[in-house]
Amino acid sequence: MSDIVKKENNLTIREFLTEIGSTLSDEESILKTAARKGVPIYAPGLIDSMLGLQLWMFTQDNELHLDASGDMSELSDIVYGSKRVTTVILGGGLPKHYALASNLLTGGVDAAIQVTMDRSETGSLGGAPLEEAKSWAKAKAGSNLVTVIGDATIIFPLMLAGAMEMNKG
Repeated sequence: MSDIVKKENNLTIREFLTEIGSTLSDEESILKTAARKGVPIYAPGLIDSMLGLQLWMFTQDNELHLDASGDMSELSDIVYGSKRVTTVILGGGLPKHYALASNLLTGGVDAAIQVTMDRSETGSLGGAPLEEAKSWAKAKAGSNLVTVIGDATIIFPLMLAGAMEMNKG
């Protein structure tokens, strides 16, 4: 953590995750691989977690500021500069809204996969099927959308393993 603080003391959450990834030695780490390949990871809910609490405690005695809204400009620039947008949403309300709202002004995502434990019966945004996003122009008409009900900590690694296996072919 001290190496990250020395580099920069005002970071967006995406920059923070990239810095962590670049310091990891585990070559199998998703954060390490994303940092090495320049793939941004946005985690707007990081602050609202136990890690967020620990980070806040760390900032009380150290020069570190995490800009929780700073990623929206970067994400919006990516969306506006892209011909097509596909997103992988791990979780419900906050990550889903963050990913889809950034595409609202461009007519919505072209494709999305959401892995969530939330179900539609509760009426929450997190449990709403991705198909519902078309009614708000968060997803384009004719977009490819898949909602998977399940634990992202199990399903996402399986998705990655499957994609890596297909890539070998």
